[in-house]
Amino acid sequence: MTLLGTDIDGCVLDIWEVLNNIFKRDHKLELSYDSISKYKIEECTGLSRDQIKAAVDEAIQSTDIPIYKDAGYYLREYMRDEVVPFITSRSKRHNNETFLNLAKYFPINKLQLFCKGQFSKGRLVRGLGLKYFVDDRVSNVIEVVRENPGCRVFLIDRPWNRYFDEKFFIYKGMITRVWGWRKIIETVREESGKGLRRTCAV
Repeated sequence: MTLLGTDIDGCVLDIWEVLNNIFKRDHKLELSYDSISKYKIEECTGLSRDQIKAAVDEAIQSTDIPIYKDAGYYLREYMRDEVVPFITSRSKRHNNETFLNLAKYFPINKLQLFCKGQFSKGRLVRGLGLKYFVDDRVSNVIEVVRENPGCRVFLIDRPWNRYFDEKFFIYKGMITRVWGWRKIIETVREESGKGLRRTCAV
């Protein structure tokens, strides 16, 4: 039974490194990771929404997006035994690049890719019967807990999700903020009675 699903960008793949290189090349703009305090990057820069969209479209076509170090260890270790659906807001037209990028880090036979398209992430989580879900966007985790009251949802800490509006606090008890993949995998394994194979200080 598949238990755990996750978003991709900002959770597993560090797209910010690729984006920042595009901003430097095209706009002579270099931004620190911590300066991106909002999910809508245009609100943290002098760039327009169209400029941001063009940069994001180019970035997600890359098959060289680096993985977050802790995801590279803990999630990959978990996927030696378990299938994990990756649920993304990326367009289906980028499926090939996305799959190739993920396949560099994870076993292909344990990797499933779903683009939300016309469905919400909450609906996809429900349809897959997931018990745990990981995302970096506050609106996404709220959507998932609304549509899946029994699902344990993790908000992985990033600079752009440290500001909440009051809607978040209504669901605070159903959402767990975590600072990395070790806590996520330990929780899933402990609650499912499978335990960790081994631990590593990442």
